[in-house]
Amino acid sequence: MGNPLYGSNKVDNQLDHAGGAIVLAAGTHTLEAADSGKDVVISAAAATTINLPTPEKGMNFMILHAVNGASTGNVVIDTGSDSYYLKGGCTIHDTNATAADAEILPAIEPDGNSNSVMTCATMDTGSWIKFVSDGTVWYHTGLLATVAATACAYADQS
Repeated sequence: MGNPLYGSNKVDNQLDHAGGAIVLAAGTHTLEAADSGKDVVISAAAATTINLPTPEKGMNFMILHAVNGASTGNVVIDTGSDSYYLKGGCTIHDTNATAADAEILPAIEPDGNSNSVMTCATMDTGSWIKFVSDGTVWYHTGLLATVAATACAYADQS
């Protein structure tokens, strides 16, 4: 008995894996519009810069930190222009908190009108950030697992 078309590709009757494509990012990596919908996997513990493409409505990326342990360098996400600024923020999970109820810190947010560069310090296993665009603004949310008290900083283009 075959699959009754739930999640199947009608052309060849094989399962159609929604998404499923990944991009491995290490060092400096520039995403393209064709990468939209893919998971971007940070695959090295060293400093990583991810350049987002010029935004288009509906464009989206999920960035995952998939290194065992903390990064030895910052992860920088750059929109390329203060016109394509960031809105939203990430919750911080302090992985070395010693006080009760100190593990989850308040979200760190950009200014919401021009910050277009996001720098994440010593991202650790379990960190993720989701980006979606309306064609101008990059909206984002996520969880940053880190030992850094200031896990995330936002800035305008330099």
